[in-house]
Amino acid sequence: MELNHLSFNPRSRTSYEIFDLALLLTKRHFMALFAIYLSLVLPLFLILGLVLGWSWGALIAWWLKPVFERPLLDYLSKVIFNQQASIRSSIGSIFKLSVVDFCLHLTTLRLSPNRAFLAPVEQLENLSGQRKKARKLLLFSSNKPKQSLWMLFCVHFELILVFSIAALIIA
Repeated sequence: MELNHLSFNPRSRTSYEIFDLALLLTKRHFMALFAIYLSLVLPLFLILGLVLGWSWGALIAWWLKPVFERPLLDYLSKVIFNQQASIRSSIGSIFKLSVVDFCLHLTTLRLSPNRAFLAPVEQLENLSGQRKKARKLLLFSSNKPKQSLWMLFCVHFELILVFSIAALIIA
């Protein structure tokens, strides 16, 4: 991937400018990202909801969220470098996940506030061992706790949305 093919101007940014850039990219590609996520979650939720009950279906769909985030990251990583990206090829990135990584994402990394921050290192850089550890340390040393605060904000915003939708349905 070459930096001269980026769909935005590469320059040094503050953490808050990075958040703004991420939101702008998400807004620009919202329909594709929504289609990817919905095509993964909705069938699973409906099948599990009918078989196990809607509460269990929702809980399992929520628990599998780190796995469903992989195709979103794959799609965005291709789009920002102006490469051809399709919904089908992005969904296929789930199958590139090894069993060890799959278990790791659903256990120790599941509740980590740094999960989304470190996802590109895990998925896109294909590093292992000491190189991966050094890269993560470099990221943490340059960004302090801002990524955790952003994650907490997003979690609370998501909870507000879920409770609002539930209240509307109940009302």
